[in-house]
Amino acid sequence: MRQHGYKEGFNAKDTVPYIICYEQGNTSSASSAGIGERARHPDEVKSEDSRWLVDIDYYLAQQIHPVVSRLCAEIQGTSPERLAECLGLDPSKYRSRSNDATGSDPSTALLFATSDEERYKSCEPLALACPNCSAAFNCPSITSSVYASISKKSETEESDSTFWLKLQCPKCEPEGSTGRISPAMISNQVKRQIDGFVSMYYKGIMMCDDESCKHTTRIPNFRLLGDRERGTVCPNYPNCNGTLLRK
Repeated sequence: MRQHGYKEGFNAKDTVPYIICYEQGNTSSASSAGIGERARHPDEVKSEDSRWLVDIDYYLAQQIHPVVSRLCAEIQGTSPERLAECLGLDPSKYRSRSNDATGSDPSTALLFATSDEERYKSCEPLALACPNCSAAFNCPSITSSVYASISKKSETEESDSTFWLKLQCPKCEPEGSTGRISPAMISNQVKRQIDGFVSMYYKGIMMCDDESCKHTTRIPNFRLLGDRERGTVCPNYPNCNGTLLRK
């Protein structure tokens, strides 16, 4: 500070305000010069004849990106590389870190599934009941409806593609207002099924995925076997090599 014209010094435990900057017209100094050389007092940066500019990339990379990465670590579809790109940083610097995070989490493979059918093949479909004929049918996804509406399709695909346009039961007569499912009905049925899945989850029922076993229990088996996760070994082992899955 004294070398740059500041006569007053600082004592131990004093707070010294500073801003990381780079010299105007010399962007290479942001990467070549050390942090100590680029630290400037706010008054020096704000002066009219100042040649220093705030190094925004430094603060994005050192203070914003690490915090955002930790907050978004559990959000599917995010990665350090993607977040760096959104912040305007060079994503290549975070590519190896992103690959390590993706490789350690097998569930991220579902994010790159080619279709909704592959991505959600283990999920129960949303079943809607018609208020007119009481028939139940699997509700088509909105994306599949869009794809089907712009491509050649059969009669079955035709009814799927127009469901979200007409909100009409595919098993009722297409003419008239019978079989129409209102948004309020859909909302109520979705909420009821969500409540059912939540209730089933808290029951803690687990079932063996082996078709010849299908053992059902609420007590996990804490036997360790190879690289399997604790609590997933079927109680009928070694007669069964299946894995317990939560229903």
